[in-house]
Amino acid sequence: MEIFFPDSSYQYAPFELVSKKYFPTYTIDSISTDSVIYLLRTFELKDKIIYALPVFTISGNDTLVLYPEKDLLNIRKINFDEHSQASLLADTSLMLISKRINYPYWIAAILMMVALLFLLYKLFGKTILRRYKLYVIYREHIHFLQAFDTLLKKFTDTQDIRIVEKALIEWRSYLTKLIHKPVHTYTSTEIMTLFQDEALKTNLQVLDRSVYGGILSTDVLHALDFIRKFSTAQYRIIRNTIHST
Repeated sequence: MEIFFPDSSYQYAPFELVSKKYFPTYTIDSISTDSVIYLLRTFELKDKIIYALPVFTISGNDTLVLYPEKDLLNIRKINFDEHSQASLLADTSLMLISKRINYPYWIAAILMMVALLFLLYKLFGKTILRRYKLYVIYREHIHFLQAFDTLLKKFTDTQDIRIVEKALIEWRSYLTKLIHKPVHTYTSTEIMTLFQDEALKTNLQVLDRSVYGGILSTDVLHALDFIRKFSTAQYRIIRNTIHST
């Protein structure tokens, strides 16, 4: 059975991932052990937190989540010494007071400005808002393509599996911003369910096997290129939707 540990894209709530350290597999009496140490942090105010960190395994076309027994964590709070706080000092020096503001004048000017903006919004608001949305998603799409293409080139040159993981994180983050759904928190199975695309399902399984199983095949580069094109297709759908509103 192949076991995969949570990576940097996993949501560790109520904790945040600081770092992780992998250890080589060792075998004693025919039992092989894999180990990872996670350094997590939290800003919860609770005294105790019940927590369990899962592992994953691939069964056919599905990714199964395996949880151990939950553990009770005792949170130690940091208390500051109240005597170490600086005491207040009195300041009796004179302070110059600025000239008074002509409030009626400024209130009238602000009201006129608000009325003008309201009129402009009524006349051109939808067009301006539409153009702004189109500009924002265009800039985000260009930024994503540049970052993703850089990772593609690095992977082509080095065949480093860690670059595949970074490319998947970049892809999930971009889709999260594009369609306004938390895709970066979804498992591959949940993403397949969301988009209902067989080609996407096939290529995500190739990438999962490379990231979690260390299986590097000639299909990995093709799968990366596919999710890049898939992102462009989703961008065009959102762009056309904004155009039609």
